[in-house]
Formats: sequence, C-alpha cells, structure tokens
Amino acid sequence: MSRRPQTPLQFKALALVLGLGLAALCVEIGLRLHFHRLPSLAALDGSGLELPPSDPSLPACANTLEWASTPRVRTLPGALPPLRVWFAGDSTTAAVGVRDEESWWLLLSQALGGGRAVEASNLAVPGADTCAILQQLNRRKAQAPPPDLVLVGVFADDLNAHLLLSVQARPVLLPQAAPPWLRPLVMRSYAANYLWLGIEPRRESIRERGLDPRALTEFRAATGQMGEWSAEVGARLYFVLMAPSGLRDCPERPRPDHECLRLAQDLDRMAEVLHQDGRAVLDLRPWFRETAVPLLPNDLALVAEGRLEIPLHVAAEGQAPLASEVLRLIREQPGPAGQDSPR
Repeated sequence: MSRRPQTPLQFKALALVLGLGLAALCVEIGLRLHFHRLPSLAALDGSGLELPPSDPSLPACANTLEWASTPRVRTLPGALPPLRVWFAGDSTTAAVGVRDEESWWLLLSQALGGGRAVEASNLAVPGADTCAILQQLNRRKAQAPPPDLVLVGVFADDLNAHLLLSVQARPVLLPQAAPPWLRPLVMRSYAANYLWLGIEPRRESIRERGLDPRALTEFRAATGQMGEWSAEVGARLYFVLMAPSGLRDCPERPRPDHECLRLAQDLDRMAEVLHQDGRAVLDLRPWFRETAVPLLPNDLALVAEGRLEIPLHVAAEGQAPLASEVLRLIREQPGPAGQDSPR
C-alpha cells in the first residue's frame, strides 16, 4: 500500500495565510457594505458633530483633533443693545441631555441680562479640549460680533492627550497618544476599526490615562491666547472650573486608577496654572462636593454598564441651582482687566 506524499510545511503555512487573508478581505468587504463610513464614526450620526482638520494657525495645538458643531444661539428679549454672552467648553458646558430652556447656561444668561436683551451662544461640544475650544472661539469670532462676556468651562478633558474622543461613551477616534503605525490602520480599515471599537473600551489601560507631558504647556498656551483675544475685543473672560456631577459620591481615598482621583488631580493642575497666570476663575468644585447634584439618567445607565466610573453631567433639575452658583461667583469677584462684573 503506497503512502500519500506529505504536503511540505511551508505550503501548509502559505495556505493558512492565504485563507486568513481571504477571510479578512471578506470581512472588510462585508463591513464596507454594511456601514456607510468607518464603524466608529457611526457614533457621530445624529449627534450634529463632525471632525474637520485642526486649525493650522494654532501651533501649540497643532496635533489636537477638534470637534465641530453649529453653535446654539438663543436670543432673549429685552432692552437694546443686547448683552452678548458666549459659552465654550465640553459636554459639561453644553449641558448634554438637557433642553436649552432648562440649561444652566441659558438660565444664567437670562439672569445676567437683568431686563436687557441677551444673545447667548453656546459653542461647547462633547470631548473638546482647551485647544479645540480655542478653535471654536476663533471660528465664532469670524462669524459674529464680539461678545461682552465669555465663560470657558474647564474640565479634565483639557489635560489628557490619551483621552478617547467619544460620543455617549462610544469611542470615535484613537487617542493622540496611540502608536503612529496604529492610527492609519484603524482609521482606514473597516475591519481593524470595528475590532478596535469592540476591544478598546474594555481595556483597563484606558482607565489609567496618564498626563501627557505636553498637556500643561498646551493648556497654558491656549488659555493665554484666549486671554489675549478677550482683551483685544474688550470681553470679560471667566474660566469655569467644572467637576463631575458624581463628585460628592467619590470615595474618600480612591484607588490610584480611579476616575475620581484622575479628575481631581487634573483639575488641581489646571486651577494652579490659571491662578498663576492671573486668570479670573469661577471654581465650582466646592459646590459639586457639597451639593446633592441631580444626576443625568443616561450617565447612571452608563455607570451601571461599566462604561463610566462616575456620573459626569447634571440632570435638568440641577441646572437652575448650578446657574445660581455661577452667577454668585461672578458677582463676588471683579471682572478681568479691572472691568466690573455684571450685576
């Protein structure tokens, strides 16, 4: 009985590689037929957000990806000329999950007007860091008359180049600190993008998002440009130090990788820089720490699913008290550059 000739090992390896390559090609084609664009970017659908290139005129922020969205502009009736108030920041300033009529920024604008007409513009977009906020302000400056008052919401996104840009805790882009070779792969291949989208959120390492050494430099440069810009147009500028809505429930001694500790450390660093540079700061951290802030239901659901460690946003019931606290802080200190605070 004759023995069948055995297939050389190298031919088996080649057949395996070709089979895997064909399978990967089929998966790629199938995903391209199913998704109209990269799977991770599908999180942007219906959000009103897009991702244009970064503004090349900002050298300190050249590597920062920016969000872009249409500013929300609300006009409140009253005596003319109108008080123009701009709000810039991330999702905490945008008051995500809350109708504009109930939002802290519109309620604050109404209180600041005191019978005067108010044009309130909210430029805030989820996931924006300080560089992206500056880009939003520059874009709005080219489109509208200069403001009388600018409030920039400051949150921990500003110091974290490792932060995953996300919508509703769904990652959209690779963090800036990702290896250079990984970005083109994940942002061009539908299969790699879909695989990364499924695996990356579950990695414990993204909960240990360390401070990028460039972050404080970029934060100081961006806030400095905001200060120069506001002085140039004659606007009062306040930096509003935000805090997570669940701050009161943070453990007294959180573990080293806990979100509470990271947020607290980053906010401390930013507060120190702002005070060193003589910026007008409205520090909301004591209010968040001492107040039973109503939590956004969607945040509670994300915490239950393990996609957030602590709630970040304020529910509709907490927007009016938040607006009152910001108004109190504004009235307690003189405006920047010797200008009077609004009454």
